[in-house]
Formats: sequence, C-alpha cells, structure tokens
Amino acid sequence: MQLTLRVGDCPFNSRGHDLLAGLHKVDGTPPYGYSYYQAGAGREIFTESVLDIEAGIDFLMAQGFSEIIGWRAQHGSKQSLLFCRNTK
Repeated sequence: MQLTLRVGDCPFNSRGHDLLAGLHKVDGTPPYGYSYYQAGAGREIFTESVLDIEAGIDFLMAQGFSEIIGWRAQHGSKQSLLFCRNTK
C-alpha cells in the first residue's frame, strides 16, 4: 500500500504586515482602475486579523487542501490565538 501525501507551504501576511504599507484596491476608480490606501500594523484593527487568517485558509481549501496546519511568529501568534478563540 502506497501512502501519498500532498504537502505544501503557503506563507502569507495579514494586512498589518508592515508598519505602513501602500495598497492598491482594484475597483475601477479612474484614471487607473484602482484606489490607493494605507494599511499596515500602524493602521491595523487587531480583531480584523481573524479575517485575514480565514481568507488564507479558504484559499488553501479552494486549492484542494483539506488538512491545514497554521503557524505564525511574533505578532501573528497573538492573531492565531484570537482566531482559535473566535472560530470553530
């Protein structure tokens, strides 16, 4: 019997990954089709970091992964604890 494992590594940042970061939101705003806004840890709403973790998990599940192990470092460890506390 052969056991096949599908293992991948998908690092991602939450929207608070830098102190300040400039982001482009594609929304059709003239003249370039996007609007610009500032994000990053300096502007992050901590409780919204759960949404970023959920988005990462949803992305991996859409790619066919059913078993997901998450690990975070530094500030992300606090975000992970909040995620575990607030989700099933």
